[in-house]
Amino acid sequence: MSQPRALVIDDEPDICELLSLTLGRMQIETEAAGDVGGAKQKLESQAYWPQGVGSQLNVYGGVRYTAFDDRYDITLGTDPVVTRRSDDDYVDALLGVRYRFDLSERWGLLTRGDVSFGDSEGTWLVQGLLAYTVGKRQQNRILFGYQYKVAEFESSGLSSDYTFSGPMAGFNFRF
Repeated sequence: MSQPRALVIDDEPDICELLSLTLGRMQIETEAAGDVGGAKQKLESQAYWPQGVGSQLNVYGGVRYTAFDDRYDITLGTDPVVTRRSDDDYVDALLGVRYRFDLSERWGLLTRGDVSFGDSEGTWLVQGLLAYTVGKRQQNRILFGYQYKVAEFESSGLSSDYTFSGPMAGFNFRF
């Protein structure tokens, strides 16, 4: 059986502390809020794991399009001897999971992982981002974080493996 919990609401910090100590001696876990708004925020944060202002877990799907337009020159001295071009397009089905954890009204952590398969031999992507929300309706985000992507492609019997990783910055906007 889980430990009982109580939310103490009072605008006097001393009263909150006294009630929390008293309930704690009775083996009741307590949290305190100085007003109804703070209490509501604490109650809402209990509905999510991990605790915070709010969080959201989404499963998503889509299409990943990758195109290569490569040119290879083999030179002898300064003169090109052979020139080859490769123009390949890959369309993959995409399936992923996205998790958002709001640290405050403006700050949040965003994580995302996905895999795709189809024309390519397979790709997968993992991102971890710190987001700062901006805009009149707080619909846009400035993003800073890290990304790691692995992709494998095959064309005319030649297999190519790519790994992209490193810090990233971006801007996310919604209409």
